[in-house]
Amino acid sequence: MIKDIVPFILVAVGAVVLQILLTIASGIFSRSQTIPNRKLMGKLSFYSLVFSFVVFLVIGFSIVPIFVKLFTDALPSVITESDFPKTIREHAWTIVYVFWGGYVLGLIIALPSIRKSDFFQPEVPPPTDKPGQQ
Repeated sequence: MIKDIVPFILVAVGAVVLQILLTIASGIFSRSQTIPNRKLMGKLSFYSLVFSFVVFLVIGFSIVPIFVKLFTDALPSVITESDFPKTIREHAWTIVYVFWGGYVLGLIIALPSIRKSDFFQPEVPPPTDKPGQQ
């Protein structure tokens, strides 16, 4: 039985806010001309992409216990003449672990394709001429 989902809600909300802030900062930073070294810009782009992917995974993993808790709390009002809701509620953490296992298995299966498709390659915007330069 899942008793308290507040930590998972805090982690999910914090990760969403962090993702939004990272996206805004990365967009501003990558379009500014404050970094003259394109190699450094590529490294920053790579680390930003990896960090954003990790935050996305944190969001996905933290949402599972929230929805399992909501589902197991709502199920007894839908199915009233069975012990099924009680059984599901007692095994809520098992359900969460199965979903997390599915996430990990899917990530393991997808990782070679992700690497092959150059998902983690740095994205460096093309150099732009500054006004007044020819």
